[in-house]
Amino acid sequence: MSKSDLDFGRDEPRVALATEAVFQADALVRLMMTADDDLEEVVAGVGARLIQLFSVITSSLTDEMEGLEAISERMYGLAKKGAHHG
Repeated sequence: MSKSDLDFGRDEPRVALATEAVFQADALVRLMMTADDDLEEVVAGVGARLIQLFSVITSSLTDEMEGLEAISERMYGLAKKGAHHG
């Protein structure tokens, strides 16, 4: 999906997911900016999540081959529950 292919009507769920990821990344950066003596621990704790969020943003807005469900699983860290009974 190139920039010109993004349809804000049809692709609204993908855009919404990317927007939520931006808000989460913003909150994490603000947390790092307020960390005083614990900066190393904070950076280590949130660095991996920031990378994951940026991946979600990029995939949501540019990768039409990856489905919304797969991107959502990366965003929320959820595996589909209830798939196996017994």
